[in-house]
Amino acid sequence: MNILLNNRPALCDLGNGLILCRSTSADAEALATFNSRIHSDDGIDKPDTRTGSFPDLTFLQLVFSYRTYEQLEQSYADCTYKDDEARMLLSTLFPKKASSVMFVN
Repeated sequence: MNILLNNRPALCDLGNGLILCRSTSADAEALATFNSRIHSDDGIDKPDTRTGSFPDLTFLQLVFSYRTYEQLEQSYADCTYKDDEARMLLSTLFPKKASSVMFVN
């Protein structure tokens, strides 16, 4: 398939006019808005408000100090924050530092 969407190669034509392609950091705000609307408990007219959003298990990398929020934001376009205050809060609460996880029997 050689379809281009906004100068990005399409991964798959899903039919009915839907085309799957990779997102970029430029898509982050639109994706966050879309996700807040479709996952809202109050319907699409009242989107959820969150401090930040993290795809898959990326939040664990922040919690276990493996990466900083800034590093996650550069690596994953879906890592978003609500405003500068939220960004500062996430960066302050979860600094990068040496850590290890120990299993306890």
